[in-house]
Parts: sequence; C-alpha cells; structure tokens
Amino acid sequence: MEFLSKEFSEDQLNELQGLFPAVRSYLQLLKNDSADINPLKKQRHEEWLRVVGHSYYNSEAQKSLLKRWSDFIKQSLATQLAKQLPDLEVFALGKLGAEELNLSSDVDLILIGDPQNTSPAKLRKWINFFEERDQFGFIMRVDIDIRPGGKSSPIVQSFDQIENYYHNHGETWERLALIRLQKIYGNDDSIDDKVDQLKKYFCFRKHIDYHIFDEFSRLRGKIHFEISKKLKDGDYNVKLSPGGIRDIELFSHCLCLIHGGRNPQIISHATDTLLKNMAVANLIPLEDQDFLISHYWRLRRLENLIQAKNDSQIHHCGLTDPLIALCFGSFDVFHEQIERCNQIVSDFIKPKESFQKSFGDKKEEQKLFLNKNGFVGEKNWDNWNKLMSYTVLSSKSSEREDLRKQVIVSFIQEIGTHSFDKEMSLQHLTDFFKRIRAKNSFFRFFQVHPEIIKEICYLFSYSPFLSHKITQRPELIDSIIYRAQASPPEDLESYLEFLADHKQLSQILYSTDFLKDHDLNKLFEKLSFSADFITSGLLKAVGLDQDIRILRLGKWGGTELGLHSDLDFIFITEKEDENGLLHKKARKFLNLIQSTYRAGNLYEIDMRLRPSGKAGPMLVTEDMLLDYLKNRAAAWERQAYLKASFAQHDSKLIQQIIIERSISPQEEIELAEIRKKLLKPMSSKLIDIKYNPGGLIDCELQVQEFILKHQIKDSHQSSEALYLSASKRNSKWSEVCQNYFLLRSLEQILQLMKNRSSSLIAKNDDFHLVEKIATHLNQEYRLANITKVLAENQKLLSDISKPI
Repeated sequence: MEFLSKEFSEDQLNELQGLFPAVRSYLQLLKNDSADINPLKKQRHEEWLRVVGHSYYNSEAQKSLLKRWSDFIKQSLATQLAKQLPDLEVFALGKLGAEELNLSSDVDLILIGDPQNTSPAKLRKWINFFEERDQFGFIMRVDIDIRPGGKSSPIVQSFDQIENYYHNHGETWERLALIRLQKIYGNDDSIDDKVDQLKKYFCFRKHIDYHIFDEFSRLRGKIHFEISKKLKDGDYNVKLSPGGIRDIELFSHCLCLIHGGRNPQIISHATDTLLKNMAVANLIPLEDQDFLISHYWRLRRLENLIQAKNDSQIHHCGLTDPLIALCFGSFDVFHEQIERCNQIVSDFIKPKESFQKSFGDKKEEQKLFLNKNGFVGEKNWDNWNKLMSYTVLSSKSSEREDLRKQVIVSFIQEIGTHSFDKEMSLQHLTDFFKRIRAKNSFFRFFQVHPEIIKEICYLFSYSPFLSHKITQRPELIDSIIYRAQASPPEDLESYLEFLADHKQLSQILYSTDFLKDHDLNKLFEKLSFSADFITSGLLKAVGLDQDIRILRLGKWGGTELGLHSDLDFIFITEKEDENGLLHKKARKFLNLIQSTYRAGNLYEIDMRLRPSGKAGPMLVTEDMLLDYLKNRAAAWERQAYLKASFAQHDSKLIQQIIIERSISPQEEIELAEIRKKLLKPMSSKLIDIKYNPGGLIDCELQVQEFILKHQIKDSHQSSEALYLSASKRNSKWSEVCQNYFLLRSLEQILQLMKNRSSSLIAKNDDFHLVEKIATHLNQEYRLANITKVLAENQKLLSDISKPI
C-alpha cells in the first residue's frame, strides 16, 4: 500500500474504495500480500489503481495515464512472448496500437510467424496466462479475432498470407483498423518494413477515395442502430452512442484514409495527434480540433471511471450518473458537447450540396431542360444524348445513376449560367463523363466538393487544352482542390509517373490562375519553377545531382517558360567524364525526360546550343564552355546564352564573357540573314505571332543583338531585363517590350486553346474564341489590333536599327 500512499491521501483512498468496488477489492488483495498471487497480476493491479486514482482526481492528464498503462501492458506481453513464443512478430491494433488503452479493454493483436512451427498448445497457454481469472482477478483479455480472415483463419499467419488477404479480401473497416497498427514484439526487422509497406498501400490511396464517405455513413449508422436497441431509456454509451468515442475515432480515421495517401504527414496512430495534424493540413477547422481533442479525453476519462467500478468492459452509464458531471463540469455541458460532436461528424459525411434531378426521363422534358439553360441546336442535342448514354458502370447502378443525373444537372446549370460557348463546354462535359462513368467515387466527390463543379465548368468554357487534360486524368481533380500532390513515391517507375502528374497539375493550376488574375509573369515563373523541380528530381533519381549542373537557356533560362515550351539547356560538369559513367547517366536522364507516361511526356528538349552543336560533347565543363564563348562562339550562339542561368548557382561570369565580345559588321550581316530565313510574311488567312515580321522571334533576336552590339552589362536573365537594359540606350525599346508581352499573353491564350504548341491564328476559325477569351482577360485582342501591333513593332525595330 506504500506505493499508493505516496500519491494519494488516506481520505482519497477511502473515497475511492467507497465509489469503486473493484478498488476496494484490489486494495484488500494487495494489503494481504498473499504469496500465491502472480507477481505480474500484482503489478497490474498496482498500475490499475494508479490510473483510477489519477483519473478520478484529474491529477494527471488522461493521455499520459493511458500511455503509461499501455506501456505496462505492452511490456507484459513482450516479456511473456520472449519466454514462451520468441519467434513470433506481434502487432497491436485498437487502443493498444494507439497507446491509449483503457482500464478494462481487450488487447487486439495480430500474430505473424510460421504457422507450421507454432505450437497451438503454447499459444493457448500464453493467452491463458493473461486471461485466467482466480481469486486475485486477471491481467488482461487478449483478442486475436480481428486478425486477417477472422476466427476462421489460423491464429498465427505468415506475412505472405496476411498480405494476400488484405490485397484480395481486405475491407474498409480493416483499412481503418490498420491505421493504429503498431509493433509490440519481434526480432525480425525485415517484417517491420514489409508491414509498413503493406499498411501504406492497403490503407492509403494515391488519389482521394470518396467511397469512404459512404462506408463511414453505413458503418456509423449500423453502430448507432445496434447500440440504440441495447440501451435502456436514460442510458448513454460513451463509446458507441452518437457524439461518443467511436464517432471521434471514425471521423479522424476516415479523414486519415481519405487524405493520408496524398499527405502522409497527417498519419498517426494517436487520436489527438491525428486531429492536430488534420488541422495543420487545413482539413478541419482549428476550433473543431480543439473541441474534439478536449471532448475525446473527457469521454476517455469517463469511460475509465465507468469501467473502474467493477473492472469490467462496460461503456454505458445513466445520463444522471455523477461521474458525468465530474468529467464535464455539469450535465448541461455534457449534453451540449455530445450534440456538438455528433453535429461535426454528421456534417462530415453529409453532402455540402443536395443535388436535385430536374430533367425528366422523356425526351421532350430533357429538351425543355436544355433549352431553359441555353443549350439549343442539333449539335447540343447530339452531345446530350451521348452524355445520357454514358451510364454508370457499377454494381449499385440504380443508386449511382440517380446521383450521376443529379451531378449532370449541376454541371448543366453552371455552364448555362456562365459559359460563353455552351456547345464547346457540353462537348467537353460529355467527354469527361464518358471517362469517369466507371469511377463512381467522382459523383460522391462532387457532392462533397460542389465548388469544384464551378472550376471544371470554367475550364470547359475557356480552355480546350485544359479540358483535355482533366478529361484524360480526372484523378488529378483532388490535387486541384488541395493544390498539392501526394508525397513522391520511392521506386523510379512510380516516381516518373509522379513527375508527369506534377507537370500536368502545374499546367492546370497555373493556367487557371492566369485566366483569373491575368498575371503573365506569375504564370511564367510558376511553370519555370515546375521545370526546376522536375529536372532536379530526375537528376537525383538517375544519380547525377552531385556531378552535373543544368545550365538553363532560352525561356527557361529567363524564368519565362510557357505552356508548351521546350527545355533548352546543356549539362555542365566539374571535371571531364573520363570513364564515361556520367555520359551514360546523362543519356538515361534524356531518355526519361522525353518518355511518355500516363499524363504524357515530361518535356521536349533542345541541346543544340551546347558548344559545337550536335557534333559537340554532351557533357562540358564550365571552363570548356567559357573558353568556347570567349573565343569561338558565333554571334547567334552568344545571343542564346544571354539568358543562361543555373537554378541554384551564379551565372554572371558567362554573361560577362558574352558581353565582352561585341558584334562585328560581318556578324551583323549574318544575324540579319538568320532573321530573314526565320521570319515568314503574313498570309491572307493566317497570322503567326511568333514568326511574322514584328512578332516574338523578330523582337527577341533584335533586342539580343542590340545588347551585344552595345555591350550593355546589366543583368539579362529575362526578356523584361533585356528590354529594360536596351531602353536605357533607346527608349523605343520600352514600346517594343509592351507589345512583346501582349503577344506573349496572346500566345498563352492560343496554347490554352490547342493541345500543341502553335503561334498560328486562323483569321476566320480561331478568332471568335480568341476574342471571347481576351475579352474575359480585359485585353484588346481584336484582329485589327494584332496586325497593328505587328506592324508597329516592325516600324519600331526598323527605327531602332537605323544608324544614329
């Protein structure tokens, strides 16, 4: 009894004995100090009494108490395993896995080992050691029924058996259960890695799985229904009733399943840590986090005190039980918090929007619905019929089909209200629904996130390019919502798919931003940073990140990549590649970056600007490059290197050497010939904003030539910087700069219209769409205005080139 007298007064111990019969019984047993009592059982009762006392007087936090209690139970299990079943690997689930074991809880375990070499008699002896009751009580109840396959499966299973079960037969409730899986005994470290990988791929999906909402709703409803039948009037089950412990656990674990694959930082076996991680990731409001954690630990305290009465696994009490007021301050607070918790969890599974089916089954009713929303004409009717034919492919076809039709209504109403080209938008919508008809979680997804319908319709209205990307990879929609991907996988094949998805997601997100904020420089910067991320990751993946630097050239070097820009660059090494190993890895890098993945290829590349062109070495040292630029590079090559830059290193020395060599009269003639060959006269049907005189190429080449000719030594790592430097010598460059970026903005609009790089505008076919998009962007991209800009640039460039 001395161990308790140090922590509790005599009056407190007497009060505890009066309230809790099991406390009185265990204190009497320990006081008698019988030599017949199992030493572990004695230690168990001592720890149990400590938890009861500190729980009742609230003198130690529940989290700390239950952690200590869980540690004792884990150590007890491990000690006996080492003695009786040393070859097993044992994992805990449930509250022990979470290190939150309550006073009279079962201990849920999974046993991994060799089924043939594990003695059933030893297993039963080991379990009986803990469960056997005598006049001194028991130690713990061991539950092995939650193992893969349940009661009908072997108690001990090999890892291969367990992996096979979960991959082929695992259910949603088992995915939820494995979140709290934690090893408590074993000597085979390789099993740990295998179990971690199994848990990762079985529990967590790369993309959000909104079937979890339906499973959660079904499971929660079943729990509440079953417990309501068993409870007497006036009773409450702190574990299973609405607003209770299980609600909080299911809520946090379902959120973890939904988002853990994309954001593994949120995963935790501990309930309160999981809730905190959700708030940090902005998945739940901070105030909900604070409330749920506080409510959870109050419920856990109440649960422990209810079980402390008779050391039995019960979870219910009367709604007027004094223990409720003790744990919650008052009965009113208890009822308020139970209701608030129930509301938070119910809102989680309730759709944010209640879709209404507002078109009938008859053709006449459907036509009326379309006409009411602005869809007229035979082409719209043809697309509508196709859309209606793409029924869901699901075992629950009737239920899913109703939801699909409700979602269609919302899409049609949104397009009808905001789209300027309803025919084009309906075509994109039809293609999209064809793609997702077998992926029924999308329809639930749109219920949970109705705001994404508006976003998708926006893209369907303004960008065939982005519409095609979303249609081809609808799995990326969840990444669009959270503006982030899942964490990068470790194996190369999956990592390459990750990088391809990253590029596609970047194009969708940043292009959407451009359509909304009209910020061209931000678009260029984001797309360039995305290329930096992809190439640096790929360098590391092929083992070149320590040996090679990428010198970015062209638009990438100027941090102004567009939507369909190639990557111009060369490889820079610290020293020559004597054994050819770096060359081999560099070749692998080039093959991978140009390969095709599910989301398309990463980039088209251009390395023709390396010293001596295609005939030159693939890898060059910086000294070799500087020597070439200083002594042998042609004027057009020096132009190209004006915007050279490293992602994380200084490139000023390269620019200094370029500027030191002015352009000779002969080189001026050569550059003029090059421009003449590149530029194309405007035709009666097409405008080429890149290659027509006064277009993008004309402006770029002439401002670069001007910088070299006048040896202007300012920073030149972007087009804007080039024009700014040039305008200090001739103010007309400011006007060229303004026109240049207007054309580049138009260029990006063209890229959003098409699935390929193009600077061509068909005067009759493309301009109606260009003008509508441009009107949205508040830009004057009328046909006459663009021809005027090109002509104005021609004159400005001609005036600038005249001798002063």
